[in-house]
Amino acid sequence: LLLLSDQGRAIARIERQLDVTEDKIDIKAIFTLPKSVEKPEGLAFAAGAPFVATDGKDTKADALYRISPLP
Repeated sequence: LLLLSDQGRAIARIERQLDVTEDKIDIKAIFTLPKSVEKPEGLAFAAGAPFVATDGKDTKADALYRISPLP
């Protein structure tokens, strides 16, 4: 499971199955996004390559970034 943080500009990886009653999670890895990726809002994969979509204040600021593969 991957979590995308817009405030922290990072992707976190959880590597175990979670129970719906759990109130804490174990983060196994954190990947910091490049500084050029502002306001990350979506994470997708195409042919194994990760992409991050951003949500700017206007459509000119919206973008889709291909980032380095996650280890």
